[in-house]
Amino acid sequence: MAASDADAAESCARRAIARRLSVRVAVCAALATIVVVWVRLRPSEAETICLTAVQALEQGDGDALVRLADPVEVKRLEITPTKVRRVLARTLRRHGAPGPLVAKPDTWPYSNVFRFSITPAGGVASRGWRRPLDMHVVQDRPGGPYYLRLSLLLMYGAGCATPPELSTDTWVAFYEVAHPIGILGVHNVPADTWVFWNSRYWTHEARRCGYTGPLPHAP
Repeated sequence: MAASDADAAESCARRAIARRLSVRVAVCAALATIVVVWVRLRPSEAETICLTAVQALEQGDGDALVRLADPVEVKRLEITPTKVRRVLARTLRRHGAPGPLVAKPDTWPYSNVFRFSITPAGGVASRGWRRPLDMHVVQDRPGGPYYLRLSLLLMYGAGCATPPELSTDTWVAFYEVAHPIGILGVHNVPADTWVFWNSRYWTHEARRCGYTGPLPHAP
């Protein structure tokens, strides 16, 4: 009888150990699943920048948009929060706050560039836009940080929410808004290309697009 009791106790102990191991395995599996899901659903650096920029556009926050941009771009093009707000007030926010904006990833063939399509929640026509707004988040240097390409965002904004007094050409419309307030040009993508208003290149492009007004560089 004693031996039988001992066997029963040992069997019970084994079952208890097995249950604890099963619980631990189940907990570990659940934690692993949570980690995998979190990693997959966690916004990437580029997505986080996009979402922050969208919120800044909704609020007209020039300071936040400048903070998201590459300091090199901000310095070379002499972009300031005040200038950003002035561009927005004449283009994307000329009818007031655009309301909630929706960002969707867009196709782009370059691995260092993430492009997003931005539209008002009620559709482009609801805010007088002509088309969705393109937003580019760029990694100019391998292994370096991602930045909002701010001058290009402002330029596309001039193209998608163009006041009637400006050119229907996106580049020319932005020139008409940006040059008088002291923004010196555009940092283009995907190449690390700078287009300055006082360059021969810009003079040629502006004339090609039909702009007949004065230019910083003599034609």
